[in-house]
Amino acid sequence: MVFVVSDKGDLTAREFIDISRSVGWGLKRRYDLKKVKKALGQTTYVVTVRDNRELVGCGRAFSDDLLFTTIPDVFVKPEYQRKGIGTRIMQRIIKRFGHTTIYFGSQPGNELFFEKCGFVKGMQSYGMKRK
Repeated sequence: MVFVVSDKGDLTAREFIDISRSVGWGLKRRYDLKKVKKALGQTTYVVTVRDNRELVGCGRAFSDDLLFTTIPDVFVKPEYQRKGIGTRIMQRIIKRFGHTTIYFGSQPGNELFFEKCGFVKGMQSYGMKRK
């Protein structure tokens, strides 16, 4: 398989919804395509990985490009996991924003992946639940 990695902003709203659902995120959520498109447009950096034209992985980052970068999501379709795609996404984000401190949360069970990418567990974080 030859995967094409891009950071040219070629992720559509429909693709984002589909890939997030493929890994179990947002299954019960009703997405508004216009709002998803707007959110993607406001994302600082988007990395996509395609097999032919099919989206098989993506990652997003928000950054001030000086001190702080956060990664809200890295998705790889289940049938493409453990093929180096997530690593390639992270490498592209690190290459672009490695001069900043990069923050993100990890779902249970994914900690080893991020450690292999060179990250160490940091301080405890907090979040606010939506109403």
